[in-house]
Amino acid sequence: MKLRNTLIAALILQGHVLNAATLKVPMQYSTIQSAINAAVPGDTVLVEPNTTYYENIDFIGKDITVRTPNPVNDRHTTIIDGGLNGSVVKFINQETNNAKIEGFTVTNGTGTIRNWSYYMGFPPVVAGGGIICDSPHAFTSNPSVVGSSPTISNMIIVNNSAEYGGGVSVWLHSFPIIENTIITDNNSTVAGGGLACYENFSTIGTVVLRNVEISRNITGGLGGGGVIANYSSRVSMMNCTVVDNVSLSGYGEVLFRANGSNFEIYNSILWGFTSDILYDQGGVPVLSSIDYSDAENIYGITNVGPATLSINPLFVNASNNNYRLSPGSLCINAGTTVNAPLNDLDGNPRNGNPDLGAYESETTGINEASGNSISLYPNPVQDKIYLDADENLDIRITNASGQLMDCQINQQPGKKVINVSGMAQGVYFIDCGNNSHTKFIKL
Repeated sequence: MKLRNTLIAALILQGHVLNAATLKVPMQYSTIQSAINAAVPGDTVLVEPNTTYYENIDFIGKDITVRTPNPVNDRHTTIIDGGLNGSVVKFINQETNNAKIEGFTVTNGTGTIRNWSYYMGFPPVVAGGGIICDSPHAFTSNPSVVGSSPTISNMIIVNNSAEYGGGVSVWLHSFPIIENTIITDNNSTVAGGGLACYENFSTIGTVVLRNVEISRNITGGLGGGGVIANYSSRVSMMNCTVVDNVSLSGYGEVLFRANGSNFEIYNSILWGFTSDILYDQGGVPVLSSIDYSDAENIYGITNVGPATLSINPLFVNASNNNYRLSPGSLCINAGTTVNAPLNDLDGNPRNGNPDLGAYESETTGINEASGNSISLYPNPVQDKIYLDADENLDIRITNASGQLMDCQINQQPGKKVINVSGMAQGVYFIDCGNNSHTKFIKL
C-alpha cells in the first residue's frame, strides 16, 4: 500500500508540471501580485508590456516565472514602480533558480527592513532597494540553512535606494543568477551601491553575474560603489561591465571584499574609478582572481591572469552612458570562450572569441579592414609566430601596457617568422605597420 501511494503521488506531481498554467496580467489579474498569489509552482505570470505597474511584489516562496512576452525589448518599456514603499521585488522565502523574473524595469524601491540585531550586534538594517534575496531564517553559519536563489534576467534595476544594496541585496545563503541585466544609478548609504552580498557561504554556493552592466551607482559609509562581498560571499563575474561607480568613503569604488569573500572575474571590464579596483578589508585570506579582463587598476586582486589588460576600453560614448565598444578597442575578441554566454546583454550572438564586457561589438576584429589580408598563426602562441604576407612589414609587438617588446623577426618572401620564446606569458599586440593591421595574440 505504501508503494502504491508513492506511485500515485509521483503521477500527480508529473501531471501538475505538464499542465503548468499561464496567468495573464492585466487580462485575467489586475496586478502582478494577485497573479502570483494565484499561481502554483511551474506556472508563468505573463505581463502585458509597455505599461507601468505601481506595486511591490513578493514571490512568496513560489518557483514560478514572472515575465513579459519579449524580455530583451520589454525591459525598457515595462516598469514595476515601487512607489518608495520598500523593495520592489522580494525573494525571501527560499525560492530556487526556478523562480524567475525577466523583462522589466524595477525602480523607486527603498528596501526591506531586516532585523539582524541578534547577529554581531547589527541593528535592524534596510536592504535591497530594487530586489532583495534573503533567507527567512536568522543569521547562522549552519550551511543547511537555505536562502533565496532566483534567476533574474533581462532586467533594468535603476533609481533605487537602501542602506545595503541600493540595486540588489543578497543575504544569508542566497545564490541568485543575475544575467543580461543593467544595474544603474542606485544608491546605498552604507554598502554596495549596485549590489551587496552578505553571509553567502562560498563553500556551498556562488552569486553568479553574466552579461551584467553595473554603472553609476553610489555608496557611502563602508564602500563598494559597484559591488560589495562580505562575510564569506563568493561572486562570479563573466562578461560584466562595471564602470563609473562611486564610493564616497573612497573604499572600493568598483569592488569591496572583506572577511573571507572573493571575486572570480573573467571577460569583464572594470573602468572609470580613481581608487583601487578592489578594496580588501581583510579577514580570512581568500584569493580573488581576474583574467581575460580589462581593469583600470588591478591593485587589490590577488591572482592576476596573463590575459588581463589595463588599457582604455574605448567605449562608444561613456559620457552618454553607452558602454559598448568602439571599433579599434583592444577589448574586442579578447575574451575566453570557456563558460562564456552565447549571447550578449542585448541578445546579440557572441561569435568566436567573445569581446570583453557585457556587450558584443558589431566589428569582428581590431583595425583589420584595410590593406591586403594578413594571416597569423598559431594563436595562442608558444615559441614562434608565423605571418603570411607578400610584402615586407614594419612589425612591432607591444604588451598590454603599450611597452615595445624586443624579439627576433625573420622576413622571408611570403612568410614572416617572429621568435617570441624569450617573452613572458601574457597578452600582446602585433602592429603590422604598412597597412594599419593590428592583431591580438596570447602567449
